[in-house]
Amino acid sequence: QGTKKGLIILVEFPNKKFKSGHDNEFYTKLANKENYVEGVFKGSVRDYYYAQSNGQFELTFDVIGPITAPKNMRMCRRIHH
Repeated sequence: QGTKKGLIILVEFPNKKFKSGHDNEFYTKLANKENYVEGVFKGSVRDYYYAQSNGQFELTFDVIGPITAPKNMRMCRRIHH
């Protein structure tokens, strides 16, 4: 119940960038916009939690980035496995 704030950190890699148009503004809308509809997306993350809680819980997010990781994607996978 109530309202909560979450954090989304967008991370890209030197060898794997986000698609064109998939920027901070896009992910902020996808996470927070009420009644979000764009392309294949029907509802935001906020919409999902609000609907699942019958209007009792509102979750919104601060979205930061994208930031670029210091190593390529393959190197990061190797380090964390």
